[in-house]
Amino acid sequence: MIIYYLAARYILAIITLKYIELQVTTMVGKTVSVRMDEKTLKRLDKLARITKRSRGWLINEAVDRYLSYEEWFIKSVEAGLDDVKAGRVIPHEEIKKEWEVKLANTMD
Repeated sequence: MIIYYLAARYILAIITLKYIELQVTTMVGKTVSVRMDEKTLKRLDKLARITKRSRGWLINEAVDRYLSYEEWFIKSVEAGLDDVKAGRVIPHEEIKKEWEVKLANTMD
């Protein structure tokens, strides 16, 4: 899973000055271009060989996982902000005391 996450990060960002242009066909037939450094492309090709998947499939999978994670993260942050606005929070000092007790109990 980490490989897919890293591949997505590399796909969505400019990594080095040396790039290889790659055409990717998505499942619905749309074509997009991405720029990828040579090292990442070699890693992608190695993973494609090992998993017997195409570059396009791996890239689509990586982007899908990346987007799913980012969407989940944004929703979680928004839910947390809603809790703060609604007053559903625990004061820092209360949490700190609870953890001090837990830590003291584990050291016994």
